[in-house]
Amino acid sequence: MEQFDPQSDSDLYVSFYRPDANPVIVRGYEVSLSKRYLMVSDPQEWPIGVVSKFGPWPTKDRLAPLGISSAQLGVVVYVNKDAENDLPLRLVPASVGLGATPQAATELIMTWHPLVPLNRYFYSVIDQSSGRSLVEKPVFEKEDADTHFDIRLPIDGWPDGWKMFKFLAQPEGGPTVSIEFEFYHRALQ
Repeated sequence: MEQFDPQSDSDLYVSFYRPDANPVIVRGYEVSLSKRYLMVSDPQEWPIGVVSKFGPWPTKDRLAPLGISSAQLGVVVYVNKDAENDLPLRLVPASVGLGATPQAATELIMTWHPLVPLNRYFYSVIDQSSGRSLVEKPVFEKEDADTHFDIRLPIDGWPDGWKMFKFLAQPEGGPTVSIEFEFYHRALQ
């Protein structure tokens, strides 16, 4: 995400690639959840097969009053028929910036908010067209509840197409939890 000063009179733009005819919903949120900021766009029809842009998203009117900077802002772009209610969840990575031209992304950052302490977790990314594993990583560090942590995925050199992200976690004193979602990777150039 491009850095911005929430006190300036600037507009953000969310760039993403729309892979199919499903409606697109852009959701912006404050990562730490202390201010409870949430922005949800109406479902919209952007051109298929090209980089599209959502905006302008004013920082002065919306984010500055809450003191939300670029480090505290997250964005999710859904490409489901019914947004958050369709399973499996289908997402596209987004680039957030101040200008008309999207910055090329070198990594995908996902922020997680465990509701209970995690003893360990594992995540993987599989390319759905080849079945090849792009990332497999066990993490044995304990994560506390009521905090957030980032999973950073290097995406340089990944083939375009649908990927499956799998997350397995072992909560303190509970059974293993599994979360899966699909996302479409295409370099924004």
